[in-house]
Amino acid sequence: MNKVIFHNLSIPYSHPLIGMYDFDKNGIFYATPGDIVVTRSKISKAYLGFLESCGYDFDNVRFVSSDEELENTHNSPFENNNFLKQIKKSINDPKEYVFDSFIFSKLESELVNQLGVVSLEKANQFQDFSTKSFFRATAKQLKIPIPRGFEAVTTTYDAFIKICYLFLNGFKNVVSKYNNGSAGIGTRLYRSRNFLSELNILESYFKKDNNTLLGFADLEARSFVIEGWYDNAAYSPSVQFYVDAAGVASVVSIHNQVFYDNKITYRGCCSKQTIPKQVAEKLVEEGTKFVNYLSEQGYRGHLGFNSIVLTNGDLLWVELNPRRVMSSYVYQMSRMIYQSDAASIYYKSLQVSKEKWVGKEIDEILVELSNVLFSKDRQNGVIPFNYGLLQTEGTLSVAVFSTTEDDTDKMIKYVESL
Repeated sequence: MNKVIFHNLSIPYSHPLIGMYDFDKNGIFYATPGDIVVTRSKISKAYLGFLESCGYDFDNVRFVSSDEELENTHNSPFENNNFLKQIKKSINDPKEYVFDSFIFSKLESELVNQLGVVSLEKANQFQDFSTKSFFRATAKQLKIPIPRGFEAVTTTYDAFIKICYLFLNGFKNVVSKYNNGSAGIGTRLYRSRNFLSELNILESYFKKDNNTLLGFADLEARSFVIEGWYDNAAYSPSVQFYVDAAGVASVVSIHNQVFYDNKITYRGCCSKQTIPKQVAEKLVEEGTKFVNYLSEQGYRGHLGFNSIVLTNGDLLWVELNPRRVMSSYVYQMSRMIYQSDAASIYYKSLQVSKEKWVGKEIDEILVELSNVLFSKDRQNGVIPFNYGLLQTEGTLSVAVFSTTEDDTDKMIKYVESL
């Protein structure tokens, strides 16, 4: 079936950056002839032309964007009647289209009902399976190893006791994670040497009038998990799965994650060659066990797991993302431009920020990177993407592809050196 692709960032951030919700333009990487791609604002013609030169085919792809500027919130596209009419008008026969999203929240579920298109995902599955407490409790039930810690912590006193317990059991650092958080939102690292001086910070996380936590007001929805922080984590592999309409699970991709210096905020990914074979096999084995359980509970669609591998070789599962993940886009690019999933294809992506890029359009970046842009003839190069924060923050992501690992490293360093 053809797809209605709308990759809105349907996570209720309380303080959005201008442009961050243009994340939906990443949906074009899944577009094939006959699809409809929905975005808040128009996609640059020069950018689409560049992607076509890489191997994408947009000849019979319809692009739908709002005729009016939408408010910079996660839910604005779903509340704009004119935009909804535009989307409906582009769909001739709704039952011939399946809805394709980054995340399937209540907003996407309601939109599917309004459009009348087909949906693989269940209406409440993101709400049912997305909390970090659910992940930890289920992993324990399935005997899948996770970091030492506690679920469903709802009071300052309880958090204080559990953090101190982990300190007394050998952890120098402890992390609290917002139960409903995503992308590191609501995550805080506590260090044993100055924990007592930071009690006011811990207390503020549980106050009802604290508006920094994704806009959730009720105390139950604002619970946390508390975990020991593993300073001996060597790297952080992730694995993505897909559960089809019949409930059959399959592995989509395996990556190694790249983080900023705080080791919390995602920055990019590397292709699976960077992960030892035995670790990749363990990811598939234990991940399949978890996914089969979710499938039995009714889960359908894309999902991914993050993990850490310690210096002693132990694999610990860190979190479940019941949605697509950022690494999904880079993997999808590699499949489209090479028409292959061969082990000989290397890729790496990084988020890059430059002050000189503030105020620039993606068309200008294509010119600046022209020497290293992906070329079908060379079979290597750079694809810039996720450029919603380019104008305001000078930030975008770059994905580098090659048939040799050395080339990917050289091109990444070149972009960073500009």
